[in-house]
Amino acid sequence: MSLQRLILAAGAGRRFGADKRAARLPTGETLLEATLSVLCPAAPLPLLVLRPGETAPAPFQDQVRVVPSPRWDEGQGHSLAAGAAAWDPAAAPWLLIALGDMPYLQRETLRALEHACAEAQAAPGPTPLIAPSFRGQRGHPVAVPARLRTAALALRGDQGLKALFASEPVRLLPVHDPGVCRDVDRPEDLAGDLEG
Repeated sequence: MSLQRLILAAGAGRRFGADKRAARLPTGETLLEATLSVLCPAAPLPLLVLRPGETAPAPFQDQVRVVPSPRWDEGQGHSLAAGAAAWDPAAAPWLLIALGDMPYLQRETLRALEHACAEAQAAPGPTPLIAPSFRGQRGHPVAVPARLRTAALALRGDQGLKALFASEPVRLLPVHDPGVCRDVDRPEDLAGDLEG
């Protein structure tokens, strides 16, 4: 089953103190390049939410579809809504929302999420949100079923998916992947290797 991958990479990175997307990891890749290395390639083309006028990193320009978020500076909810507007649920019944600052995510987790979405799609009852968890802590990426596209389009401000998590059924998928909870908010978070 196809999942539409959505990578949110339009944020300001205020806690980092600079544009963290261009920060270099020990591998030499930028933070955004390392994250895209995990999430690309995929079909349909992953949606990469950026600020208006920005382009994808050169190695990935043919592996993503850039979606501008005109109101990116008003909070992540606006970028989520922009990405949801570019999603075609008829082609992919789930939207897998990833963050652009999570290069430590393991590909095995993506496969586990895809399998969980297929199971949920075939099960009776309303399809839940599906999120990975590591040692009881909920992480990313989060899978959103097609029935919630309208709700995703209405997201605003800096609350992200909190409103949906508060009002919709959620399935947590335990994984052996600390990368689902390991994002980069400050320069010291760049230390270490990509195996986590």
